[in-house]
Amino acid sequence: MKKSKLVLIYFIFIGFALHAQTVNIPDTNFLKAIIKNGVDKNGDGLIQLDEAKLVDSLNVSQDSIKNLKGIEAFSSLAKLDCYFNLLNEIDISKNTSLTYLCCFGNKLKTIDISQNKKLKFLFCYTNQLSSINVSHNLKLEVLDIHNNQISFLEISKNKKLTKISCFSNQLKNIDLKQNKKLEYLFCYSNQFTSIDFSGNLKLRVLDCHSNNISSLDFSKNLALEELDCAGNILKNLHLSANLALKELDSAENPDLREICLDKSHLEIIKNDSENWEKDEFVKWVIDCKN
Repeated sequence: MKKSKLVLIYFIFIGFALHAQTVNIPDTNFLKAIIKNGVDKNGDGLIQLDEAKLVDSLNVSQDSIKNLKGIEAFSSLAKLDCYFNLLNEIDISKNTSLTYLCCFGNKLKTIDISQNKKLKFLFCYTNQLSSINVSHNLKLEVLDIHNNQISFLEISKNKKLTKISCFSNQLKNIDLKQNKKLEYLFCYSNQFTSIDFSGNLKLRVLDCHSNNISSLDFSKNLALEELDCAGNILKNLHLSANLALKELDSAENPDLREICLDKSHLEIIKNDSENWEKDEFVKWVIDCKN
């Protein structure tokens, strides 16, 4: 009898131990999406802690997920795609191995990435963010936060950034002096009145259309290839130093009358006029006076 009781206690203990090793995932859509990723190796319809620890990449996008509870168990996770869901919040504080996060198209009002210090790529556009703090993410290379309600962006510590997409927000200022590696900047449809690009010598593509910018200085941006500055209030535009320039849109600047170019630009325009847009009353000028 004692032996039978001991056996029973043993199996109860084992049962509790196994249950304790199961990751708590209350959102059934999240659980199904994880299983669809092939994480459930033993086929029991649950996710064991040992199974979660093996995962370094997870795509649970477009699955009507409301809650990512359980993601904290995926301690080796380096890449997470969870875009186009119904998420109001996301806690990735335990996922310290993350280098890539794509969470666009949700309902996020805040996001805390202070513990994700290995993060290199962040795509959290088309949410409801009013602010974002990337001061702890010193390895960040690509930041895409467009189509939110962000009014302030501090990126002076993010010196490895090569691409920023912050268009369709409520930004009035942006300091790019420390972002020496920046090559691509899409900052259109904000409230900028001026932007200093003098420290961004590697800048290749700039789209700053639909702001309130009155002047732009590209004298040091010799690598610039594509420029869209349409829909501003520019009074002059000097591009004679930008010999790499291949595309320009300067339309809808009502006070702009002349655009200063280099002779080599005229040959490019002659062969590819569709990629050089301006208002009809604006002239291409070689002999630049101002």
